[in-house]
Amino acid sequence: MENKEKVQDKEKSKDFWREHVAQADRFPGTQNEYCRQHDISKSKLSYYKLKFAEQSKFAKVKSPSIATNAPQPNRPLVRVKSQIDPAWLGEFLRELLK
Repeated sequence: MENKEKVQDKEKSKDFWREHVAQADRFPGTQNEYCRQHDISKSKLSYYKLKFAEQSKFAKVKSPSIATNAPQPNRPLVRVKSQIDPAWLGEFLRELLK
């Protein structure tokens, strides 16, 4: 039974799931096939895939240097003092408008 407990502990580790998420992304078949071949839970793989994707999304965001002022009421002017990814800027502005 000791071996079974070790396997269960390993499955709980984030490293275990991070590796499976990476391998499943490179796997030529479906996610279901990957999970069957590796005898792992599809729902857990999906959970960690989403969790790691969310973590990396926030980890990659770099806050640019931005200066604002309002030369006219209700018409702010935004000056970006560094190179900025247009996709990031669009996402940033959409969040501000919520």
